Amino acid sequence: MRGWGESLPPFVSPYICIMGQPIYYMTGTATFIKNKSPQTRAIWIVSQYDNPRDIMEKDSKTMHRLEQEFLTAKAKQRTIIINRVDDVKQIGTTCDVKEAQ
Repeated sequence: MRGWGESLPPFVSPYICIMGQPIYYMTGTATFIKNKSPQTRAIWIVSQYDNPRDIMEKDSKTMHRLEQEFLTAKAKQRTIIINRVDDVKQIGTTCDVKEAQ
């Protein structure tokens, strides 16, 4: 049993966190089809990609969130197009975990 003056040894993790890719917060516009007519709305995006094309092709989580936000369950045409990104702010970086040697 430890007394008041004694402390526990520091925790040593067997893994190392290496900074990876940047994470961006962006605002922009997106277009989707509703009742056979295109609708354009302002959107926010948090992603590792800052290009509209890369977001649409590679970031499935963001595109799924936009589908849930804009489209109903009965929507037949489920296409969302990110037209442009207006503001880009870097809010952090990803963490690539490597095993310590």
